[in-house]
Amino acid sequence: MFKDILLDVSNEIGVTLATQLQKKSLISLWINQAAEDLYTSDDLPGCLREQVFDLDLSDGMVTLPWYVYKIRGLRNVNWWNSISQHDHRMRYSTNGYKEFWNYGWMRDVWRVKEVRAIGRSITNAAPLTLKIPLPETVAFAVNITGSNNNSVRLTEKITFSAGVTEMTTVNSFINPYNEFPIESIIKNIPTTYDLTIKDANDLEIAKIPNSELSSRYTVIQVFDNGVILPLSTDCNCTEVLFKYKLSPMLNDFDSFPCPGFDKAIFYKFMENYKGKNGELDQAVAYKIKCKEICDNLNNDDNQNKEMKIDFGVNKFLEVQRTSYPGDICTRRFWWIYE
Repeated sequence: MFKDILLDVSNEIGVTLATQLQKKSLISLWINQAAEDLYTSDDLPGCLREQVFDLDLSDGMVTLPWYVYKIRGLRNVNWWNSISQHDHRMRYSTNGYKEFWNYGWMRDVWRVKEVRAIGRSITNAAPLTLKIPLPETVAFAVNITGSNNNSVRLTEKITFSAGVTEMTTVNSFINPYNEFPIESIIKNIPTTYDLTIKDANDLEIAKIPNSELSSRYTVIQVFDNGVILPLSTDCNCTEVLFKYKLSPMLNDFDSFPCPGFDKAIFYKFMENYKGKNGELDQAVAYKIKCKEICDNLNNDDNQNKEMKIDFGVNKFLEVQRTSYPGDICTRRFWWIYE
């Protein structure tokens, strides 16, 4: 447990934790950083959990709660069939037909779209309400960074004084070009009680557990609305997969767009800093550490995902072409004629 790790570390480096509280806080931070490095390096024994979720699939999008870190396996409870987990890029492959037919009981492909600070979209351009169930004995602050019609990125700080249980934001967070306009919701300290954030319709959009400092939701697409909804003849629409432009981090609560890479940025900075000062050995050491963290995070995120884009022949259509004689239309769409 944590106190045993603290004791081992304090004995090793010669710090008396009972009297040197500032050093204890710093050592606690270092221990948690080391624990995170270890946790993302592999699926350690005891890290996996199983749970059945009753999800609303009506709009093709679902969110999993904050404690679902990485998905390692999926299975339909009723039909016992396994569900594949696709990377974004698989949708744009030659064999993307597998996602097109992903509807009804045949939903055997899930696609993790992103990790977001809120669990549902915001449809009402109005201030947000932040609540805790009981008063805290000490003050704490919540910083919300997001966008609205006037600003691509803005941060609002909401301070809960001791005894206060409810606060309202001054700003409205909504963006017509972004379904999830909030980038981050971050507390400055752990609290005694969970913090709930609701929109103007009194719908919960996020919750920060008391032991956590930020909200986190995994957003998943389980089927394509285009399969069951008529396509608009007025829209020459094209779905685009793109790399998001990196915006500079200028304010304290601005975030790097890729979650979990803060330490990698630190090590990259130290690599450049030591290199400019001529300390090449240390620069190489920081470079190796930066690459190790990036590799661990990439491997952790990509486990059990189908990722490769195949630009070759579509094997599904090729089977129909070779198995059913006749003209090309009959060969490829044989089920229409049966």
